[in-house]
Amino acid sequence: MRQVSKENKKSLIFLFQWLVIAITAGISGSLVVAFLFRMLELGRAFVLGSSVPFPLWTTGGALICGLTFYRLSPTASGDGIPSYIKGVLENRGEYSFRETAAKSGATLLALMTLTGGGMLGPSGRISAGINSRFAQILTRAGVLGEQRRIAAICGMAAAVGAIFHAPVGGGIFAVEVLQRTNMRYHDLFPSILSSSVAVYIYNFLPYQSPLDFPIPEGFFQNALMPFILATALGAAFLGKFYTFLFEKLSKGFNKNNGRRVLLKLFIGSSSASVFMYILSPHIAGNFRGAAESIIAGRIEDLIPAGWSLPPGVFIILLILLVSLSSSLAIASGISVGLTSPSVFIGILAGVLFASLFGFSSTDSEYFYFLVSGVSGVLSSTINVPVSAAVIAVESFGASYGFCAGISSVVGFQVNRHHTLYDSLTEDTD
Repeated sequence: MRQVSKENKKSLIFLFQWLVIAITAGISGSLVVAFLFRMLELGRAFVLGSSVPFPLWTTGGALICGLTFYRLSPTASGDGIPSYIKGVLENRGEYSFRETAAKSGATLLALMTLTGGGMLGPSGRISAGINSRFAQILTRAGVLGEQRRIAAICGMAAAVGAIFHAPVGGGIFAVEVLQRTNMRYHDLFPSILSSSVAVYIYNFLPYQSPLDFPIPEGFFQNALMPFILATALGAAFLGKFYTFLFEKLSKGFNKNNGRRVLLKLFIGSSSASVFMYILSPHIAGNFRGAAESIIAGRIEDLIPAGWSLPPGVFIILLILLVSLSSSLAIASGISVGLTSPSVFIGILAGVLFASLFGFSSTDSEYFYFLVSGVSGVLSSTINVPVSAAVIAVESFGASYGFCAGISSVVGFQVNRHHTLYDSLTEDTD
């Protein structure tokens, strides 16, 4: 009985510590996401409403980051997830306050000036750094034991959960991206708690989740299986292409060698924004709005005035545009994320394969292709098959679980052990 009592006491202590960490992570993570998303909206409205072409704003913002935030902390550049991974695996969740502060400023400026990328990686890294700092304070106050590693994981989970509106998937993502083959309950439980708290808090805020796209419930028909398998394979290879492209550009820029930082930022930001400005200015800083138009079958909303292109051809151009512009921006060192572009490419892949097989947005089967595309590309580019499937189910609905699961596994196997973050992690070593 005494042994059982000790075990129960130990479990309750862990639960108390996890709840404390989850509450701080949920609050900080949801507020970080809401603030950055709101600033993105305000920045987009201001930049596009000005008489200055937005590529000039994008390039100017990148150069200001190079002159200020990256001088404060050179490691604040890029996506954010490689820094998160290194901090958890090598430093037990300890992050430099200077790096977190510089990352916050660089991300804010990059998003507000419409750089071609997303906010998941940077916001997750910022949230991880903030929550790790909170854990340090609570440890010194005697409230917690040494839990900075767990606190950092929970910070990332909270941000991912709020962005996708996925309480379970966000928690799994924060752990799976660290250690796919060795996920532990000790990491997963507090991570899922934190993601759940963040989603709960975000529901009270007057903002939509940046990557949550509700679609009608569906009913899977067996006749769709060959088409879903083909879509899963196509999405997986698109993810492989995106990974290959980013790896080549990242090695070309070799941004972490500390030389010619401003030149790299100028080349990356100017080229990425000019491509976006010419081919589809509507998606600049507007992945959510563009995705909603595509999901609703209004692809013509994204085609520049005066252009006359078949929708399928334009979708292929958009896939190339998003892959290239986001790769250029992040490879050059700009503080935006790779995950949001991966999700957007997945949606485009789903629409492309739906149209190839004769389905349109008016067909109920159409949405199965979108879910397969998102799950396949996300799993292929980041190698997180479990969280990719769970996030898809939580974002799109349980009726899409079948194709989400298949596409996630296919995406993982096609591009196994080769992610968008490999070259960035190597560069920081």
